Amino acid sequence: GDLAGARPYYERALAIREEVLGPRHPDTATSLNNLGSLLQAIGDLAGARPYFERALGIREEVLGTRHPSTASSLNNLGGLLQAMGDLAGARPYYERALGIREEVLGPRHPDTAQSLNNLGTLLQGTGDWAGARPYFERALGIVEERLGANHPNTRVVWGNLAGLLAEM
Repeated sequence: GDLAGARPYYERALAIREEVLGPRHPDTATSLNNLGSLLQAIGDLAGARPYFERALGIREEVLGTRHPSTASSLNNLGGLLQAMGDLAGARPYYERALGIREEVLGPRHPDTAQSLNNLGTLLQGTGDWAGARPYFERALGIVEERLGANHPNTRVVWGNLAGLLAEM
């Protein structure tokens, strides 16, 4: 897609939401998250961080620390830090997101599987292959059951587990 072309539209959407809804509204947080995701996708990792951090702050304040949208923001910050090479910094964000998702969405929810998969990739990146394996296996069980064997998310987890086993 035209990521660079999308940026002014995301920026305009953010400006409108800030003006109409206010700077601390959950929909404003969504626009901040969208802009952060776009910047991360185009490789501006440092530029993405303040958008993700601000979105998380709004969601924690307005929606609470145990809300699924808060978990998404935590997951996004974890992913950004992992992409920046800060694996130790990413881990607490991923762990908090997993805790919220297990508690609020349930242990068999696809978003819970996403958090498990993310922790698996993080641990694999640190060389903790034995620690990564149960996260991938649990994530795979969830996505196979809930999404089916041919779903793209299932294939991602299969690939991650296969890659891990090949490294072991």
